Amino acid sequence: MSVAGGTNTFFPNMGYAGGTGTVYWNQMGSGFQTLTTSGDPASHGTSSPYNYGQVGVPGGEVVTNTVTDPADEANGVRYRCLGWSVTNAAGAVIGTASNTQAVFTMSTNLFLKWFWTNEFHLTTTWRPGGSVQPDQTGWYTNGIVRPFSA
Repeated sequence: MSVAGGTNTFFPNMGYAGGTGTVYWNQMGSGFQTLTTSGDPASHGTSSPYNYGQVGVPGGEVVTNTVTDPADEANGVRYRCLGWSVTNAAGAVIGTASNTQAVFTMSTNLFLKWFWTNEFHLTTTWRPGGSVQPDQTGWYTNGIVRPFSA
C-alpha cells in the first residue's frame, strides 16, 4: 500500500488529515449517520458547512447548512436557489422550505437536496432612428414574462 498526504473528505470537520505514509482508519460507528447532499437539476454554488456529496455526521447533531445564492454567475447566466428538502432513506420528507438555509436534526441517514433555477441577464439598448421601450435591463427566470411598462 502506498499513501500520499491528503485531507479527510468523509469527516471534513473532524480534522483528520494525514501526511505522506500516514493512514487514518476510522470505521463509522453507530453514533454517526450519513448526510448526502445534492442539487436539482444540478448542484450549484457551495453548500456549507457540508458540501455536495456524502459525509458522516454525529447522530443527534442539529445541522444548519446554507448555499450561496445567486451562484455560478458567468456570461449572463446565473442560478437561484428555490429552496431545499430533506428526506430519509424511505423517501419520507423530514423538512422543506423555500430559502437558502436548511436546519434539521440528524436522526438517521438523510438526503439534503437543493433546488435551483436558471436566470438570464437581459440588457436593452437603442439605436439611432428607432424607438425605445422603457428599460427592461435585469435578471429574468426562464419562462417568466415581464411586460414592458410605460
